[in-house]
Amino acid sequence: MGLNERPLNALENLFAAANVRFSLLIVFDQNDEKCVHDLRQRALQGLETSPLGYLELQHIENDANNTWKLIQHELCVGRVTCRTVVTDIKMLGSQWLQALVQTVNEAAQGALVLEIIMQKTNSTSSDSDNTTNAIGLFVNVNHAMADGRSLTRLVEMATTKPLRQEKLSDQGKHDSQPTGKYPIIVPDWHELVKQCMTTRQWDDGPAFLPGNYNMLTIDELCAAAIGGANENRNASPNGSESYEFEFSADTIIALRKVIKKTTSKHANTTLSGFLAAVLMRSLAMEYTLTCTQEPPPLPRDIGISMLVDLRPQLKQQQQQQEIDVQVLPQAFGTVTLMESTDRLTMSTRSDDTAENDIITEHKHDGHHMILALATELTQQLRRRIERGEALRTGVALTSGQFENAGPPATLEVSNLGVCRLPKGAKLYTAQRFDGYDGVSCMIHSESYSNDNDDTASAVAGCMRWNVSVGQGLDGEVIQRVFTRAAALCEQIAKL
Repeated sequence: MGLNERPLNALENLFAAANVRFSLLIVFDQNDEKCVHDLRQRALQGLETSPLGYLELQHIENDANNTWKLIQHELCVGRVTCRTVVTDIKMLGSQWLQALVQTVNEAAQGALVLEIIMQKTNSTSSDSDNTTNAIGLFVNVNHAMADGRSLTRLVEMATTKPLRQEKLSDQGKHDSQPTGKYPIIVPDWHELVKQCMTTRQWDDGPAFLPGNYNMLTIDELCAAAIGGANENRNASPNGSESYEFEFSADTIIALRKVIKKTTSKHANTTLSGFLAAVLMRSLAMEYTLTCTQEPPPLPRDIGISMLVDLRPQLKQQQQQQEIDVQVLPQAFGTVTLMESTDRLTMSTRSDDTAENDIITEHKHDGHHMILALATELTQQLRRRIERGEALRTGVALTSGQFENAGPPATLEVSNLGVCRLPKGAKLYTAQRFDGYDGVSCMIHSESYSNDNDDTASAVAGCMRWNVSVGQGLDGEVIQRVFTRAAALCEQIAKL
């Protein structure tokens, strides 16, 4: 291969071959042509400061194993396109999310898609005649080129940084080739993570801390809840089904206050730990309260696979190789948090049903159990990361040793953290993973800045969950699990 290219590692190649994709859509409530022009310039400016602006996937010709490579090239203005979505005025609230899901399923394999979408109402509106109501910046990329953190970083760079006055040439040429942050070829993060593993000291315990019982898988949960695997009445046929949950800024602020007030001041309980506890509680209730088995099901472990950003752990490799690990297109592992169903449901009344529990819990016993568990899961997450479990999964996955990538989990959660946006903007996410048979939930919170000022204090915004349902799973069961979890969040915020 040439100097400006490298073969994909095993995990990247799986993503490329299966067309596993991430999409983000940031929507602005603006409607003039200057906003469209400025957004396009900002998008180009964001690409200049992101490795995604220079990298592309290519299929290796005449290769029987369907392998791919990553190449580096000059920034191309043609990567930013514009199109128009014409909708009825009544559909403005939901059309953005529908357009996002549709476009992620239509995107070309291997390509980075970056579009400015102008939404217009049709002539049925009484106060507008085919006028632009809002504009959006749509980013769609194969997972082989980026993880969630690098994608949200691109969006932040493209929307919150001050707009420079100078412009790129029509051909998108630079006066000089990118240096420093962008080496001739972005290094394979598999090699960096493997080096990190070999240069650190680890305890003599097992590679992954075990649970108490056999792990409950999501397909087992669906089958138990509806009376058997052959009765998947609401099964998703192709893994494209998704659900969106939104929590207001007031709810998130209240939740953080409750967590801080009710947990030890030394515990430093995180929102990720709390969300894992809420989801575990809801999964366990679905298993024990709606299961049709006789006698009642035996205790099982509920597992949440949390995606972990590995960049902070690669500081030594950064110094040795003089690279900025923060601009790696991706570097992640996973940590599986575990708790048993008997612990998770011990405060549930015997006469409860899953539906009743969405409304209330007896004397808030379940709520306080969740808060206590949130602290324990926060500590468990830290311990597993400190003993190298996330690094081990990163090495195993990128080596193609998927059987050694840690214990299985009931579902996967990726918390993208807080995304800083311009005031009034909204951020939506979506995924595509053909043939995937699990459930993946992407979570992000929003904060807002005024006048594109990096130094201004941020204002807290909402939190959104995007839940993607894999092939063959019962969508009603999954929706019920996350609806219950969302209701628990709202209830606990009022404590």
